Amino acid sequence: MRRTLSPKRPYDSTRRRQSAEQTRLRIAQSGRALFAQQGYGATSIEAIANHAGVAVPTFYATYGSKRALLFALLDAADAQANVIALQDSLRGAAADPPRQLSLLVSFHRRLYQQSADLIEVARSAGSMEPDSAALWVEGEQRRLRGVAPIVRSWAVSGALRKPLSERDALDILWSLMGADNYRLFVTERGWPPERYEKWLTATLKTLLFRKAPRMLSHK
Repeated sequence: MRRTLSPKRPYDSTRRRQSAEQTRLRIAQSGRALFAQQGYGATSIEAIANHAGVAVPTFYATYGSKRALLFALLDAADAQANVIALQDSLRGAAADPPRQLSLLVSFHRRLYQQSADLIEVARSAGSMEPDSAALWVEGEQRRLRGVAPIVRSWAVSGALRKPLSERDALDILWSLMGADNYRLFVTERGWPPERYEKWLTATLKTLLFRKAPRMLSHK
């Protein structure tokens, strides 16, 4: 008697991709939570996998290493803050340096507010792993390179106050707009993030721009 073979179930690649993405998200959420609670060094891959409800080999297949997971979390934080929208807004405000400054400060405030835990994790990881220390340094250099063209445009247009040089203006903007400054005011001293943003914007306008009522009239 011949057996009738049941047709094979079609391969559902969409469902498989969705499942993989959900697993990736669970691991990322677990890693971020445990990094913040226990610290980067004290958090093991086994702990992250258990917290996410996956096997350890699944963690390795998804991220490869704990350092790679941290890098992915930092990249996701940049995407959440919407760097592309910032760049578009900066181009649209090219004729208004104070408006560009407000956009920059607002972006960094949102980034730090959303990702303060990750920033501290990245800083602490740098004391344990040379690659992570290099990541922190590169991140700060990338931030410096990111604002350099904006400061150059301010210098070319004559927006900077005299006798402030372009280099000094860049150093002031880069340092005061950094994560350390946010941590001191908001985390350590308890300033509301919105108050910090307003104060920093006003302070940088005073330090960087010449006093021209028409230029500084933007609110």
